Amino acid sequence: DNTLRKKATVCRDVDPNDTFDPSVQWEGFATNTFDGLGAHVANTGVCTDVPPPPPPTPTLEIFEIQGNGLASPYAGQRVETLDAIVTAVGPNGFFIQTPDARVDANAETSNGIYVYTGSVPTVLVGDGVNVVGTVQEFFNLTELGNPGLTITVVSSGNALPTPVAFGATVPSPDRPQPATEMERYEGML
Repeated sequence: DNTLRKKATVCRDVDPNDTFDPSVQWEGFATNTFDGLGAHVANTGVCTDVPPPPPPTPTLEIFEIQGNGLASPYAGQRVETLDAIVTAVGPNGFFIQTPDARVDANAETSNGIYVYTGSVPTVLVGDGVNVVGTVQEFFNLTELGNPGLTITVVSSGNALPTPVAFGATVPSPDRPQPATEMERYEGML
């Protein structure tokens, strides 16, 4: 017959199906010890029912999201890209591209990406948009989508980025072409 007080290092019973052993999660005191009754003083930061905050959403340029390989180095992660230009709109999404003034000039990375909305988007070609979304690979094409997709139009009537001109040397006429040959133009005009 003891008074029990939960140990300061214990927040809750993590396994309610295990055999009750008071020495594991409780401190024992003499019967009818009333100090601290109804209060559980936990070590600072040990007990909380508030989940930890999500990691900050990185703000990246499209070419950083795309990366220089066959898949995005950020696949499965939530990212943000700012002030990209809408270059085409379709029934379930739209394409955005880095404005010419901010391209990375790396021939191995794409400056365009698809934003999957799942329904008719409300953006127009020439809109400048901020997009937060989860990076996904869909049939080996990188896109931004749900969960957490938010689109904010920040300007309208912007000039479109310079299109890539395919010709005798673009894409490479070498055969076989490297696997990333078309990847570097993915989503671009």
